Amino acid sequence: MEKENKIFMFKLFSGSYPAKYGTGWEKYNLEEQDGKYYGTIISRGHPYNISLENIDKSADKYTPNIDGILLIYIEVINGSTCIKAIAENTTIFRKIQPKTTQYEDYHTITEAQYMHKLDHPIPINIPKKCKYFFRAQRAYIKRDDRYAGLIKQILDKVFDYLDESKSNLTNEQEEDLTYDEVANSKASDNVNSNINNPPNPSDSNGKYVEKNPGITKRALEDANYMCEFDNNHKTFFTNKGYQYMEGHHLIRCTIEISQKIWEKYKKNIDTEANIVSLCPNCHRQIHFGNKNEKLKILTMLYKSRYMELEKYGISMSLNELKNIYDI
Repeated sequence: MEKENKIFMFKLFSGSYPAKYGTGWEKYNLEEQDGKYYGTIISRGHPYNISLENIDKSADKYTPNIDGILLIYIEVINGSTCIKAIAENTTIFRKIQPKTTQYEDYHTITEAQYMHKLDHPIPINIPKKCKYFFRAQRAYIKRDDRYAGLIKQILDKVFDYLDESKSNLTNEQEEDLTYDEVANSKASDNVNSNINNPPNPSDSNGKYVEKNPGITKRALEDANYMCEFDNNHKTFFTNKGYQYMEGHHLIRCTIEISQKIWEKYKKNIDTEANIVSLCPNCHRQIHFGNKNEKLKILTMLYKSRYMELEKYGISMSLNELKNIYDI
C-alpha cells in the first residue's frame, strides 16, 4: 500500500457537530457483525458526504465508494491524542448507507474486513500548526506541506504497529503431526469431536496446539489421499497401501490464531473442515514459498473450503486468510 494514498483518518468525538447536536459523532464498532466491522454516523443533522477524490487519486466526484482503505481512528484519551484502532481493507462510502448495524440511530459510512483493537492506544504529537488537520471530524492525506510531518508521524506509528502485529502472528510456531502419528491413529468418526473444546497446548512450554491425528487421518481419507490443490500431483505409496499425502490446517493452527478463533466463534480449528490434503511439495510451498506461490495455492483452497468452514461456524474472508499467511 502506498503510504500517500488510500489512507483515511477519523478523530472521534470532536468537531462542532457534536457540540451543536450533542450526539452527532462517528462511532466505530469493535465487535464483528456478520464477518465485518461497521463505522457509523448519527442519522440526524446534515447529510454526511465524504470527498472520496481526496482519498483515492483514481476517484472523482461521482464515485460512490472506494475499497482497500487503511482507516485510522484517532481519539483524545486523558488529554492525549492517540491512535485508538486501525481497520484494514475498508470500504468508505461517499454518502451514509442504510442501517446495517445493531444501533437504531446509526447509518454505515465505513465497512472493514479486519479491525486492530489497540489495547494500548498509541499517542501522537499534534503540532500547533496542524491543529486543523482533523477539522470536520475527518482527515484525508492532505497535500499541504504544513501537515507532512504529522502525517509521516502517524503513518510511521501505524505501519510499525501493523508490521509487528503481522510478524508476531506469522512467525508463531506451528507443529505438524508426524506421518506415524496420523498413519497409526484411528480415523475419527466424529470429525467435529473438538468442536466444544478450546485449543490446548500440546507441551509444557505452551508453544504448540494439541491436534487430534484421527481427524487429520479422516480428512486425508475423504480426500482419497490426493492433493487438493492439484489432483495430478503424484507422490509414492506407503506400506499402508495409499499414496503419501500430508494434512494441512488451512487456518493455521498456532496458539494465537486458534485462541482468537475460539474467542470469536467458540470453534476449535482442529476440524476436518479446516484440514486439506496436500502433496509434500504443495505443503512446503504454502509454508515457505514466496507470496505469489502461496497466494496461488491459498486462493484455490479457500474457494473449495470456505463454504465448509461457514457450515462449521467460522466465517473468514480471503483477505483475512491472506493476513494470516502474511500475503
